[in-house]
Amino acid sequence: MITYDLASGEELSRRYVPGYCPQDPIENNTPVVTVSLEDFQRLPLKGSGITVHPDVEYYYVNLPVRFYSENTPQVLSTDILGTHVLVEATPSSYMWDYGNGESSGPLLPAARPGFSGRVDYTYKKSTYYDIGLTTSWTGRYSTDGGVTWQTIPGTATTTETFEQLPIAESIPLLVKPQVKTDQN
Repeated sequence: MITYDLASGEELSRRYVPGYCPQDPIENNTPVVTVSLEDFQRLPLKGSGITVHPDVEYYYVNLPVRFYSENTPQVLSTDILGTHVLVEATPSSYMWDYGNGESSGPLLPAARPGFSGRVDYTYKKSTYYDIGLTTSWTGRYSTDGGVTWQTIPGTATTTETFEQLPIAESIPLLVKPQVKTDQN
């Protein structure tokens, strides 16, 4: 039996399997393609994305900032030994790092695709923060074009950063109120 790397198709190892002879025609020894946890963890998964709301130039001390992410599955495909393989990765949890030593999670994704892993966080100090998001992904694969799927045991993770989130302090100014009249 020959084991191949899912991402590159490169041969990783060979081992003897009773009843298998490498000289036999391929149709008599159709290779069984599987995707291991190690294969899954080596795939080039994209992060689920960090969105900051509202989309403004500055955020303020003592006012909540909303962070969220996509929970849309990713599907990757490759050919191994002439077999087309689909791998689907779906977000299973989110871990937020607020850039000030505090974090939250793991948070579960929303029930339907779209924005998920939503948190509101209030900063207490004015400065720039690097926000981090670690997304855990569950996986499954199909060798028959998506008709049947096999679960990949375990999870893969992606980590991404939103750099230099500006948190400012607003200083209130007291001014004399003006009353508008018809003569002004």
